[in-house]
Amino acid sequence: MTTDKKQAAYFKLMLLAIGIVALLALRWCQNRQADTKSQKTSTAKSNPQTQNTRSSTVKKFPADIPEKAFKTLEYAQQNDGANRKGYKGNVRFSNRENKLPRASAPFKEYDINRWVKGKNRGPQRIVIGADGKAWYSHDHYKTFQALN
Repeated sequence: MTTDKKQAAYFKLMLLAIGIVALLALRWCQNRQADTKSQKTSTAKSNPQTQNTRSSTVKKFPADIPEKAFKTLEYAQQNDGANRKGYKGNVRFSNRENKLPRASAPFKEYDINRWVKGKNRGPQRIVIGADGKAWYSHDHYKTFQALN
């Protein structure tokens, strides 16, 4: 191949790579935009009832809580606190930020997503207090929504 042909092939390859990167960036932006719209829509539709605790607010959004959170809670309650097979759970939750009522302590935390080696378990968790009260967190304990 001559130098001109090599340069032309290299140029075409670079254009192809730039096009692929541009398409991926566009797709990523569209997904982020869709996620933002769905979050705004679900927040706007819900009219949360709130319960004040020591340093934060626990919100009730029953319609926004995934069914698998309730399934995890039901399984733990029916099986003496055990977690479902293939899931992480029944581990002490310390409540260091005092976002949950102290009267419910001690707490146990549970993943609602199946554990797969090498894969992120996601931020969704439930926490169950010794008194049976339970909360769902979609953002790894930054906020909580009452399950019962």
